[in-house]
Amino acid sequence: MKTTPLPLTQEKLEELKLRLKKEKNAKNLKRIQAIYALAMGKSVQTIANELQISRKRIPVWRKQYEQGGIEALMAKKSPGRPRNLLDCYETSVKNDIVNQPNHQGYPFFNWTLKRIIMHLKQKYHTDYSLTGVWRLTRRLNIRRKVTRTIYKESDPKLKKIS
Repeated sequence: MKTTPLPLTQEKLEELKLRLKKEKNAKNLKRIQAIYALAMGKSVQTIANELQISRKRIPVWRKQYEQGGIEALMAKKSPGRPRNLLDCYETSVKNDIVNQPNHQGYPFFNWTLKRIIMHLKQKYHTDYSLTGVWRLTRRLNIRRKVTRTIYKESDPKLKKIS
C-alpha cells in the first residue's frame, strides 16, 4: 500500500528539523522522526522498520500532527499513582532515619525496613510496603549502615604472632 506523502511547507519542515535536534524525550523524538520521514515521502512500512515501532502508530501520529501540529504530537505526561508521603514531610523523614532510633525513644539502635515502616505509620500515618520503604530510602539517598562482625581468624591484626 502506497502512502501519500505528508504535504508540508518549507517552514513546517524547518520547524521539524529544529525539533529533531532539540528534542530530548525519546518518545517524542520517534514521533517527530516519523512525521519528518512521512514528509520526505517514505512509506509507513519503511518508517516502522527504521524506527522499530508498530506501523499502526504512524497513521495515528500523522492524524494528531495534521489536527494539532507538533504540540498535539508530543507525549502527554502520565499521571501515575500519587506518593504515600507528602513532599513536605520527606526532609523530616530523612532526618528521622539518619539519626539513630534510640535518640527518638525507640528501644533499638539500628533501623531496619520493618522498623522504618512502623515509624512512618506511627508518626506520619502512612502505610508502606517493604519495597516502598526501600524505594523511599533510595529516593532520599539514604544508605543503610550494616554493622559487620569481625572474626579473629579473618583479621590479621588480631591474630597471634607465633
